[in-house]
Amino acid sequence: MAIELRYDQQFKYLLAQVNGYLSFEDVQNFMVLVLTSDEIPSDADTLWDITNMEFDNIDLDLQTKIIEMRKKFDDQRGNAKIAIVSDYQLGEVLVKLFLVLTEDIKQDVNAFKTREEAMLWFAQS
Repeated sequence: MAIELRYDQQFKYLLAQVNGYLSFEDVQNFMVLVLTSDEIPSDADTLWDITNMEFDNIDLDLQTKIIEMRKKFDDQRGNAKIAIVSDYQLGEVLVKLFLVLTEDIKQDVNAFKTREEAMLWFAQS
């Protein structure tokens, strides 16, 4: 799986580090794992660090599929905040598109250039 997970007990957030190519199946497996885990709260804030992600396969179709699947888990994710961290300038347009597509889900989703910025945003709640 292209996603490495780590739940931070101290700061109560889930780190999802993406390495290489991200597939629909990776995201779907991630959601199932989070929602069935005894160790990770289903409404945990999640920091998606995509600084090591390859963007070659990311298009509107894939993003739309991910959002449609993601909507099915909306209630279970509750009031979780979702931070996307990327410093890849060429991927910025795709991240912005993803933010627009997430307007139909309940969780707050935002993009940041660094993990530190995302952590400050988590702490504001």
